[in-house]
Amino acid sequence: MMIPFGSRQVLWPWTMSCAASPRSTCLTRRQIFGLFSARPIGSTNPSDFPPSITPSRQPLTASASLYGIALEWKENPFEWSAPDYYEVHRNFHGGPWSDAVMGMRFAAVAPKQTRVTVFSSITPRNVLGSLMAKSVVSPKSSQDMQKIMLHASQHLSNRVEPMLPNLAATPNREEALQLGLKQLHASAAPKDLSRRLEIWLRQSPDSALTHIRPWVIAREWTADPWKVLSLFLEATRAGLFEFRWEVLCPNCRSTRGEHLKTLAAVPSHSHCELCQIRFDARFDQSVELKFSVHSSIRPVPHAVYCLTGPGDKPHIVGQAIVPPAADKDWTLNSFAAPLRLRSPNVTGTLDLTPEWMASGHGWVVRADPQGFATARGAGKPGCIQLQNRLPHPVQFVFERTAWNQDILTAAQVSGWQEFRDIFPAEVLSPHEQITVGSQVFVFTDLKGSTALYEEIGDPQAYGRVRDHLVTLIRAVRESHGAVVKTLGDAVMAVFGTLTDGLNALDSMHRGLAEGFNQPRQHKPLVLKSSLHAGPCLAVNANGKIDYFGSTVNRAARMVECSSGQDFVVADSVFHRPEMGDWISKHSATAEPLEVKFRGIDPPAKVWRIKAGSTPP
Repeated sequence: MMIPFGSRQVLWPWTMSCAASPRSTCLTRRQIFGLFSARPIGSTNPSDFPPSITPSRQPLTASASLYGIALEWKENPFEWSAPDYYEVHRNFHGGPWSDAVMGMRFAAVAPKQTRVTVFSSITPRNVLGSLMAKSVVSPKSSQDMQKIMLHASQHLSNRVEPMLPNLAATPNREEALQLGLKQLHASAAPKDLSRRLEIWLRQSPDSALTHIRPWVIAREWTADPWKVLSLFLEATRAGLFEFRWEVLCPNCRSTRGEHLKTLAAVPSHSHCELCQIRFDARFDQSVELKFSVHSSIRPVPHAVYCLTGPGDKPHIVGQAIVPPAADKDWTLNSFAAPLRLRSPNVTGTLDLTPEWMASGHGWVVRADPQGFATARGAGKPGCIQLQNRLPHPVQFVFERTAWNQDILTAAQVSGWQEFRDIFPAEVLSPHEQITVGSQVFVFTDLKGSTALYEEIGDPQAYGRVRDHLVTLIRAVRESHGAVVKTLGDAVMAVFGTLTDGLNALDSMHRGLAEGFNQPRQHKPLVLKSSLHAGPCLAVNANGKIDYFGSTVNRAARMVECSSGQDFVVADSVFHRPEMGDWISKHSATAEPLEVKFRGIDPPAKVWRIKAGSTPP
């Protein structure tokens, strides 16, 4: 530990039995970024921040209270390269200190050991700041960091839950909690998960009970994600939680605008003050459903922690700030998926491939008035010289192009029958049309249903058609889809993934074969079906979410190409990897057809798929 005149610098080294990558992930959780205190550092309302800002030219203003002293500072963007290090520089407005630098470094020292070094430097503004840095902040921070590191080590050994010590926990209102739990335990929610949720509610700090993502909870509990989502929906109906919709910026992927209590309040267009862009709300990417403990159970603040850091930005693998007309030597770890380089200060973006990274040499990445450019550089692979040829600082952001799989999108949840059943009032505004980048649609129709009525009579035919709809709807629900509408004996259903849609079709055909087509005195039910995937528009149609567009139109027309006991897909869907896996798994046959749909040019190639066997 060294203490030069005028500043207080501290290093806390720590060795843990784990690999570097998971250790970095654990320690960049948003609750532990503040080395001064585990308290909120700003407001969740973007209107509290200066308008028209960019992170490098006019950083956000954040605030906190430390030992009764009000602090306010410029929240500069963090710098990091996952999973090696991160750091942040903060400039205080008044108070006992002028600035502070803090961060962590991670280094593998053995196959299953990681060296974690926590560092901080505080520059006092006056004598009080110097005394506090030496006598109060440094010892207290050291004690707190030891507790955090010990807890993290225990978590990695599976001895404790991944909750951090010393976080505020407002007492629950027991009467309201008991009432909600009684209703939850009486619901259809799995009993084991209900009991676990009760323990989690009682033991969690306030910060864990806001901004809740069900997919994250499912991963931490090693539970089925859809069962966990069902649990939270039932718990919300029981009054234990409340949910809200958030619109995410496609660049920084932070929440923009207010938290919306209903889906009808989601606008079709939004604006990001940080990135200075206007964007469309997309159901399958940028509209997210989150949960928070209900205020009647525990009143907790919806606080933001280190909003410019990597804790809530797992899609960004690295970020660096380069001063005007300067260079910075930097390291980027190898990556397996495509990356995108962007900056709020530079025109355009630059796509980077894994092959670019594995080229066997270093690179130069330059930012100039024309945008980004690359050139071969010196050094080993991963060594990058960042060059800024602009008159202002540049924030280089290296991010994954794929969206975070922890996000529960509006397309996923609104396309699930259980959500529609529990919260039927959650629909879009009648005045909005929301873009959906990709949805999967299934259409079905009974072959020869008119003749069925003539053959066995109206009462029996109607009963069989009704029962067949029950089988189809059950298959849709079990495959995490939703029935959009029925028309006579025809069904339109929507799914979030191609695999879910294919599984639903398989269940439909098997369900009819097993339950309806045993030897009888009348003809068996024969199901015609089709599947298509692609972009569409989500709208409010008579108080329900419906979908329109060319993808929907083609899916509806393709059912006419089905001969029965099979399904038809477009050529674009047929060549997707999921389709190939499904055909192989089910020993299915595929027959190509060229068809001309009414009102659609030119003729289209489709494939008629018939499963050969049921997979084990």
